[in-house]
Amino acid sequence: MIGTLVLWAIAGILAVILLVRAPHRAKDAARLTLKQAPLILVIVTLAIVGAGFIAEIIPTALVASAVGHETGFAGIVVAALVGCVLPGGPMIAFPIVITLARAGAGEAQMVAMISAWAVIAVHRLIAWEVPLLGLPFAIRRILVSAAFPVLIGVTAAGLLAIPL
Repeated sequence: MIGTLVLWAIAGILAVILLVRAPHRAKDAARLTLKQAPLILVIVTLAIVGAGFIAEIIPTALVASAVGHETGFAGIVVAALVGCVLPGGPMIAFPIVITLARAGAGEAQMVAMISAWAVIAVHRLIAWEVPLLGLPFAIRRILVSAAFPVLIGVTAAGLLAIPL
């Protein structure tokens, strides 16, 4: 609820800034918003429905045994590996992580999963990074950043006092 209020407040502030600095562009901004809103609403709705189906399909015992609180460091590594291959953008990844958390995944493990999705994301690597920046660059970036999701998960575990 607070997050939603913050987003509305930010949107309102940005609208006021636009109206003050460039009032002639307000119509274009409103038109773009109205054009994008239906697509975003459909994607978010489908992602939430899909996450609900995933919640019913994935056995909670499997989630708990693979990435539950008690899995410690091994669960953090598993979660980071899964995070690397989570598909799509935040409208897909976050509902999946929320579903896994509700099914018994540990908080530190989910921190590692989201971190791996944000840092590594194999789908973005294949679709964007390798074609645009080249394979040598992509390999160097992955080698440099691969440990970070696990380190972030371990740090979260320490902050949460979850046994490793």
